[in-house]
Amino acid sequence: MRKTYVIREGKLVPKYKEHKNVHNVIGDLNPYESIITGEMIGGRRQHRDHLKDNNCIEVGNEQPKWMRDRNERD
Repeated sequence: MRKTYVIREGKLVPKYKEHKNVHNVIGDLNPYESIITGEMIGGRRQHRDHLKDNNCIEVGNEQPKWMRDRNERD
């Protein structure tokens, strides 16, 4: 990847700093009421268990078949 440089204080430096030790933490789900059973779901673990117990799947996170095939070829 090509880097972009700028002049700062008379020196040529990279335009963007590289962040090597930065962690991306994703918080837990906000509690919600299940449309299947009406119970309150309070976190990711409970969400996954609830979907499994009720034979449901989460839609929108899967890759289309053509994309999976392309990734396998690479």
